[in-house]
Amino acid sequence: RRPDFARVVMAVGSKADPKKEAEKVVYAGDCNHGGSTIVEAVASGKNAANELHAAITGEVDETACPVSRLVTYKAKSCAVVEGVDQRDGQNGGKE
Repeated sequence: RRPDFARVVMAVGSKADPKKEAEKVVYAGDCNHGGSTIVEAVASGKNAANELHAAITGEVDETACPVSRLVTYKAKSCAVVEGVDQRDGQNGGKE
């Protein structure tokens, strides 16, 4: 047991079914976008923090980059992923 970790969650390969309409709930990382790279997970965490900050304070970081046309807040971090249409979050038709 390491004193610098409170909890470790192991990935089990199951898929999350987040309820987007749930109030006061922010999803990030694999729960929000499915399996991805660590860079995408970190970017997702930063974006979730940015979204929470905006919800609590009413302030929006105007210098942040847009996530997609479907998202109403600006992203703190962006990760361009080959094969993904950044304009609408779709995978360019590649299923």
